[in-house]
Amino acid sequence: MKKTGKIIALLLLFALILSGCSGPSDSGDPGVPENAEEPKDTLRMVAREINYTFDPTKPQTDGYFRRCGAIEALTYINADGSVTPWLAESVDQIDTNHWDIVLRENAVFWSGKPVTADAVIASLERSASENVGMQAALEGITFEIKSDYLIGATTEMPDFDLPLALEGISIYNAEKDLSCFEEIDFTGMYRIVEHEARQKIVLEINEDYYGVKPKIENVIYEEIPDDDARIALALSGQADIVSGLPVTAAKQIEESNQMDLYISNPSGTLEVYLNHDREAISDVRVRQALNWGTDRQELVDVATEGYGMGVSTWLGSNPLFTDKDKHPVYTEYSTEKAAELLDEAGWKVGADGIREKNGKKLTFKLYTWGNEKTMGELLQMQWAKIGVDVDVNHVDWSVIEESWTTGDWDGFIASWNHYGNMYSIISNHYAKDGTFNYSNYRSDEFDAKLEELKNTPDKESKKEIIWEINLLLARDGVRVPMLPRPSVIAVNKHLKGYETHFMTHPNCITNKLEFE
Repeated sequence: MKKTGKIIALLLLFALILSGCSGPSDSGDPGVPENAEEPKDTLRMVAREINYTFDPTKPQTDGYFRRCGAIEALTYINADGSVTPWLAESVDQIDTNHWDIVLRENAVFWSGKPVTADAVIASLERSASENVGMQAALEGITFEIKSDYLIGATTEMPDFDLPLALEGISIYNAEKDLSCFEEIDFTGMYRIVEHEARQKIVLEINEDYYGVKPKIENVIYEEIPDDDARIALALSGQADIVSGLPVTAAKQIEESNQMDLYISNPSGTLEVYLNHDREAISDVRVRQALNWGTDRQELVDVATEGYGMGVSTWLGSNPLFTDKDKHPVYTEYSTEKAAELLDEAGWKVGADGIREKNGKKLTFKLYTWGNEKTMGELLQMQWAKIGVDVDVNHVDWSVIEESWTTGDWDGFIASWNHYGNMYSIISNHYAKDGTFNYSNYRSDEFDAKLEELKNTPDKESKKEIIWEINLLLARDGVRVPMLPRPSVIAVNKHLKGYETHFMTHPNCITNKLEFE
């Protein structure tokens, strides 16, 4: 068995979804000569879900294309937290506000179109216009064409970490129709040759790839939502990589003769997102009570069978803050403190044990999806002890998305990666117009802190401001942080070269993989 624990080793520098994976090339420059060895065979990768669309700016799309080696960004975050060039040959800082991005002259899109400065800028600009999160990542950055393969970048923020910001935005041919796979035009080492919606993607080697070509000729990337079906595939050895497995299957995989087990705690905290537009949850005391009334150790012990790591702040699982207390605000599990807050907020315990106020019971509609059903049921039992009647609904992710439109939700369990350019990530999650601000959080104090972060050039000072924001979010009870979602992946023992990664979206399929 190969097992990565809490990824603390990585986290010496700074510091998801489904999977932990590896880097884009063997060691350093991905644009080295092609492998002499002939590629062979077909790799079968199975996941709970695959891409929803073909447009990298749309939800549930870009990360899936990265995992199967189809799409690339200008830079890449390695497993040690360092950032290196990827589709770019180099990204060099000229002074506090100016950078040069040198492109690879031998890189082309699948169509054969060269990856030139104008094509890259067109891709970046379209992404910023189509996706609020990508717009936030590129906020205050302007690009100019210096030559065919040289882009100049000017940043509004001094000493802005441009390489880190560019890592999160994939490059594609913006002139193409992104509504069907026959037209999409990426640069990855594998190109898509067949697609069945919500069933599978078939890929083959991109013969025009600028870097090291993979040894494995074809990849089949399949969607199998049923956990038991994926577990059966893993135990039988009928797939080569099986991701998104429930942690309850870990011991079975570990004892299997067919597969190796990889477990990690990726950057990103599993949280209950709270709907602040609901009357009860709009009261900060209720939100704080839910946090005090959450037994995170029980969640770790039962829902993750001890593989998890309890945290009570959003950034408690971020590798940038391994030196910080995991429970700086909600220092313990305390039904007593939760009860005091709910009493103070006017929610009194009724005859049936459920709290009431003005003739209304304290109910909570909670959505879970994927592997989080057990987590939701545990919260239901825990919050019942403080007088909250939780209705757990285990659904497809699309139902949760629909509930954002109708407003018919009190909470849902989810996790997004929170490692990268922290200003844009915090903005995305908590600013008034943030992509992931599903809670509709509003705070003048937060706005002031975010502006302070934007205008602070010193890295250590930035880090302290980020932690202060994290503490503010915890005190405001914006969400209920619980733990990083353990990533459980089974890899066929005949497949060599697989590596885990602390991010949620890096390539699973790389040129390092080969069959024994």
